[in-house]
Amino acid sequence: MKTHYVCVVIHRCNPETRELEFIVIDNRLVGRETGRPSRLYTKFPGGTNRDYPGESVPLTRDREALEETHLVFSQSKQIWKAAGRAHIKYGFLVDWTGCWGTLRQKPIVDGGDELSPPRWVNARTLGRELSYTHQDVYLVACRRYFGIF
Repeated sequence: MKTHYVCVVIHRCNPETRELEFIVIDNRLVGRETGRPSRLYTKFPGGTNRDYPGESVPLTRDREALEETHLVFSQSKQIWKAAGRAHIKYGFLVDWTGCWGTLRQKPIVDGGDELSPPRWVNARTLGRELSYTHQDVYLVACRRYFGIF
């Protein structure tokens, strides 16, 4: 049985510029066998149920968002699903106005991987730095839900 991977696309309208922004995290994977860090890459909050077999997609979504951002939310909308080699991948759109909590301010280590504090990035320029593994859900969010591109 395949595991699933969930990413959470949290968006807001920047209060000063009125531009659309998304929360992202800079991540440095650490090789489980080598212990060597990879290059830094930018991603949406999210992760897998690999360590939690049988965990539902909504529970993985909520757990990963809380672990990586320190936020909880009342509503989300599934906007993307794709079958990958290792996982079934899901993308959820979350409006910042429905979030509670204080955005994490310090780096953390999660399963050996180093995660920066979450940060807001302008939606129009995010594609330049976002990991290729998150480009599909990014484009769906921008095109279908916000009319960008």
